[in-house]
Amino acid sequence: MEMKLCYIWIEEYRGFKNQGFNFSSEFIFEYFPLDSVIRKRINKKYIKDFFGTGIRDITAIIGQNASGKTNILELILYIADGANTIINRPFLVVYKTGENFTIYHYKLPHI
Repeated sequence: MEMKLCYIWIEEYRGFKNQGFNFSSEFIFEYFPLDSVIRKRINKKYIKDFFGTGIRDITAIIGQNASGKTNILELILYIADGANTIINRPFLVVYKTGENFTIYHYKLPHI
């Protein structure tokens, strides 16, 4: 069964502070650190099978030079590798497997 990265929130990492990154087309995620609440809502602009049935989703990371594109990719790799000691800052990740969502968090109160 395939696993999809849907969302990352990081307290601080290489210039990002209290920043969330949404990688899902179908849902929009937001994390509210003061309340320890994560919100998921349906993206009303989502079109199922827009790219055909063989492609599940497409995510692009775009921006000007020095805007943090490489830092986001490094963050994704570190988190996917389970390298909490490299980041060592509070973060959370939302994955989707089938119809189920899993939230993994590090150094955050219970969500």
